[in-house]
Amino acid sequence: METSIYKTITTYLLELISRNVNTPNYKLPSERMLATNFNVSRKPVRHAYDDLIDRGYVTRIHGSGYYISSSIDADQLQSSFQKRIKISFIIPAVTTQYSHALLSGVSDFCAKNRVEYTIHVSDDLPEKENSLIRSASKTGSMGIILFPADNDAANYNELARLAVRKFPFVLVDRRIPNFNTSFVASDDHQSMIDALQFLFQRGYHNPVFVTPSPRSASSIDSRINGYTHGLLRFYKMASPSNLLILSENRSQHKNEVMQHLQKYPQTDVMILLGTKKTPVISALKGMGKNAIKLMLFDDELSHTERETLKPFFILQDGYSIGYVAAEILYNHILGDMRPSVRLFPVTIADADGNPLMPTEPIRRGAEPH
Repeated sequence: METSIYKTITTYLLELISRNVNTPNYKLPSERMLATNFNVSRKPVRHAYDDLIDRGYVTRIHGSGYYISSSIDADQLQSSFQKRIKISFIIPAVTTQYSHALLSGVSDFCAKNRVEYTIHVSDDLPEKENSLIRSASKTGSMGIILFPADNDAANYNELARLAVRKFPFVLVDRRIPNFNTSFVASDDHQSMIDALQFLFQRGYHNPVFVTPSPRSASSIDSRINGYTHGLLRFYKMASPSNLLILSENRSQHKNEVMQHLQKYPQTDVMILLGTKKTPVISALKGMGKNAIKLMLFDDELSHTERETLKPFFILQDGYSIGYVAAEILYNHILGDMRPSVRLFPVTIADADGNPLMPTEPIRRGAEPH
């Protein structure tokens, strides 16, 4: 165990030295700080520093601390790495365009910064998620990006243990109550206000938001709150006709949609998650409600569905979310443990993906700030 943590601390310090090798008199973290960050005694920390002193990378000044040696050959330093910083990305599934975009952003940041990453799929199961968190923190990962499971009964004991240990982690897409940690996601509240403003200006009078329970994820709760705010702001009302919260029984979703439309036949536009398209499309087809417009979070439609339905899309910038989450985690690993919250705007687009409202998302290849 001590050998493993010693190697992890050594890799961490080498990366820190590599990033700051050209900064004169750069002071490295104290033994006490590193021991606290890695939840270990000072012995493996001192072992790591002694090794780096012997290799000529670090100078110790008694009474002052550890500094990057002024005699380092930067090229030699780069070739000295035996392994990269390693992080883990835990995600419920990799089946949607949004999840693929997240992975692409993480991958690009890691490739650019010589970070090794592994992907772990929780299958949206809290028990498996906890097991993956526990395993990642014990098998060499120096930080975790977590896309939390979609479950209001999730137990975050393992995450709480990481927080106590000050182990670096960043949440994406969903907040977790009572965790003051870094978080990167779409601005879900504002996205719904933007969506309602867009629909109101386009002449739609009776929208309905078809959604899972707000207890299932913080993103859903934020969207419902933003949706209600948008209804009151632009439509001057918010009634039961405007919101359909689906039950946990997926086999009943089609019937629930049909019952809502029978009760509120004036519905002219439906907002829904891309992952909930099947029961909604099936219900509309079965009822002959082809005139009802669809607005979907993310494009999860087939080419035929897209051409037939001509929906509006609320497109999340998954690439930027993934890239920035990896960037924040990297900075945490290198010692900047200040919590950072980043919320990205969405893009309202037509069926071909053309923007219909001005936004400023970060695009692939751009440098996020």
